[in-house]
Amino acid sequence: MLFRSTATAPSTSGFVKIDDASSDGADITVHMEQLHPPSRIEPSAKSYVVWLDGHQGAPVRAGKLKYNADQRTGELETHSPFLKFMVKITAEATDTPSAPSNVIVATQDVTVDD
Repeated sequence: MLFRSTATAPSTSGFVKIDDASSDGADITVHMEQLHPPSRIEPSAKSYVVWLDGHQGAPVRAGKLKYNADQRTGELETHSPFLKFMVKITAEATDTPSAPSNVIVATQDVTVDD
């Protein structure tokens, strides 16, 4: 499943890989390429954070994208409690924000068949 880049980071690309799925959710890998340093996207940003939005309630912070500045890539392995959700990647001022910023780098809708 390929990400849709946004006007904030139009050259960014990537994918979501479903590693293992069950009725309890899915293990996923988020991989991004052509990522500029977060501060180039938003001056106050220090990291990229992955969010899982199950479309019911607030998005869940999945974790910080492990950013490799030399390769301009990022990756995160995590577990989604949802079987149908949107993955959002945002540029953030901290690694552990309580809610996603409006600086959205990429999004992807995911539906898992368990």
